[in-house]
Amino acid sequence: ERLKIEALNLENWSPAVTGTGQLSFTLAGTAEKPQLQAQARLDQLLLNGHTLGAVQVQLGLADTLTLAADLEQDDDQEREFSFELAVPTAPLFAADYTKGAQLHLRLHARRADLRAAFSLLVADSLGGQLSLDGDLQLPLSLLADPRRWNHLAGQVQFDQLQLDKPGLRLHLPEQAPATIALDD
Repeated sequence: ERLKIEALNLENWSPAVTGTGQLSFTLAGTAEKPQLQAQARLDQLLLNGHTLGAVQVQLGLADTLTLAADLEQDDDQEREFSFELAVPTAPLFAADYTKGAQLHLRLHARRADLRAAFSLLVADSLGGQLSLDGDLQLPLSLLADPRRWNHLAGQVQFDQLQLDKPGLRLHLPEQAPATIALDD
């Protein structure tokens, strides 16, 4: 069965977040093997009055739990941010879900404007831009014991990192990308 909500107003959930959108989802399967497909489109998203952009989110639950989000910060897609998260579902429904299951996270940003996101963390005028590509894997056991992050693996390459505040500018030069590589 498919449910669709045409007019979603985010101000009812949080005064710091404004925007409109649509939500639809489908539930199927059994209690032992549930299936879910959900999509949300949020337009003209603002965080504390700062423009974030349009967000497309997809959630799936079958053999794998997947969550993907794409943020477009302008119409010509020059500024964007996306991530994909995937976890096999069988271990999630097992008695000891932490054995052997891996969480996989992919990140991508191109000239993403950070001002709206920073407005949720700090009250001043901190802004910036971020360009990166990353691919990380970690065992689900880390969620049960976050003090043990020694099994995080993958890498994140920062192509651009710039932080701006009146009187201060920190940046990673675009011609000198930095890579963080993590080995299990």
